[in-house]
Amino acid sequence: MSYMDRLKARVSEIRIPDELPKLTEPGFGSFGSDPDRGISRKSSPVSTFPPAEIARGMAALRAMSVPHGLDRAAWRCVVDDAGRLIAEGWAEEALALGWTAIDLFGCEPLGSDDDYRNGLSAWLQGRPLVLLDADSAIVRVDERRSIFNRKRDRAGTVLLWEMGQ
Repeated sequence: MSYMDRLKARVSEIRIPDELPKLTEPGFGSFGSDPDRGISRKSSPVSTFPPAEIARGMAALRAMSVPHGLDRAAWRCVVDDAGRLIAEGWAEEALALGWTAIDLFGCEPLGSDDDYRNGLSAWLQGRPLVLLDADSAIVRVDERRSIFNRKRDRAGTVLLWEMGQ
C-alpha cells in the first residue's frame, strides 16, 4: 500500500462533527478562569499602563524645552520615540519581560560623550522596532537589522524627564 493510500484510509476514519460544541457559559475566558480572581472575558480590566511614574514622566517630557546643548531635532526624535514605545505597546511588553524604566527611557547625563548607556528610546533615532525580547530589541535599518542590548551598565544614566534637573 502506498503512502497516499494509507493517508486516504486514515483520513476516511476521522469523524468530523456536524456541529461544533456549544460553550457552557457565555463569555468563557479560558480553561481555569476564576471569576473570583477577576480573570474573565466578561468585563475588560481597566488598563493600568503606563505605570504612574512613567505617565508623569512622559507628561513632563512632553512639556520640557530642549535641554541646553542638545540638538532640537534629535531631542524631538527621542521624545517621539519614547511616546511611540508606549503607544505601540512595546514599553508594556518590555516591562513585562523585566526591562526597567531606565532601560527604556534612560539617557546619558548632559555633558557625557558616552551614549553607550542610553536607553532604548534615545537609541532608536526614529527607526522602527521590529522585535523585543527579555535581553534585546531589534530595529530595521533599510535592508539590515540593528540590535539594542539592554544588559548594559547604566550607572549614572538618568530618565529623559530628569534631564537638566
